[in-house]
Amino acid sequence: MARLWYVVHTYGGKEFDANINILRQGFDVVVPVELRPIKRQRPRYKPLFQNYIFVIFDVLVDPWQPIMHTYGVRRVLCYAPGRPQAIDTKFVESLIQHSIPVPGAKRLVNIGCTAVVKRGHLVNREGICSWRDGDRVKLLMHVMSNEVEVEFDIADVAPV
Repeated sequence: MARLWYVVHTYGGKEFDANINILRQGFDVVVPVELRPIKRQRPRYKPLFQNYIFVIFDVLVDPWQPIMHTYGVRRVLCYAPGRPQAIDTKFVESLIQHSIPVPGAKRLVNIGCTAVVKRGHLVNREGICSWRDGDRVKLLMHVMSNEVEVEFDIADVAPV
């Protein structure tokens, strides 16, 4: 059998967490997003399909069952117990072509890892990731002889 696209149902607001955790397992994941404006803030990346992401794997070759027990994942959509339902490859490919790339989506800034700031006033400064949620992270940094938590967009930091 070939590698096909499957739908993964996530818990509410956990699309990006599920994305990161499934990427860690070595699977390719697509989370189609749109840029939504928010009053008095800069726009945020929001999933186009709330609570759903797309993962590609071969049911017969790849160890896909751990996906069902991944943090943020509710279930893999199946047509029978243990038989995931594949979706049209052309549909997912068109989503990939027309969706907005999320800055930093493939970069894994994990809690506890060291990251460096790429933009802003604290450029080239390092810190330890203490919190991550969707497209935001907090780094514990030494600033003026104190340890301070500073919040950044995920696109503004990179793992060391």
